[in-house]
Amino acid sequence: MGFFTALIAFEIAREIIVVQADAQAQPNVNFNLFRYQDFTAATGVWKRTDKNEKMTPTVIKIECEQSRGSCTMVDTHMNELWVFEPNIQTFDARFTSDSITFADESAACVTLKFRVDFAMKKVNAIREKKVNPDKGFPCDKMEDRLDLTLADSGYDTPDIGEHFVPLISGLLAVTKLF
Repeated sequence: MGFFTALIAFEIAREIIVVQADAQAQPNVNFNLFRYQDFTAATGVWKRTDKNEKMTPTVIKIECEQSRGSCTMVDTHMNELWVFEPNIQTFDARFTSDSITFADESAACVTLKFRVDFAMKKVNAIREKKVNPDKGFPCDKMEDRLDLTLADSGYDTPDIGEHFVPLISGLLAVTKLF
């Protein structure tokens, strides 16, 4: 009996090590939209609204001031275990009583259009492929349109599909039943 208990304990430890060795950087941020007088701030991560393939995790912070007529956006990308330096951009923005809109046309292949919607309490973005993108960039494999929303980072369950982890797979299957 002790032998089988030890065998199961060692197998659980092995499976945990296998899954952790394949872990990726995970952002840790909650969606927040704050507005006070002419200042608006939003934080979160971009999530696809069409539920297609996962995106590279990107932490976003947007700050807009109506008196300046602009929005500043800071984004930090993550890839596998790497967290990249923040990218800071300022855009001219259009302010109305119920929304703020601005666009980024600096990318070679796409145009990004952003909307802070106070009535819906959401921040959305649309990424559209340019009709005539800059030459020399591999734009042909990009999707024509991508709809995004700023959301909580959440936690992505590690992908264990390629690994032999029968006990963890069994536990995940049981938890999905509830």
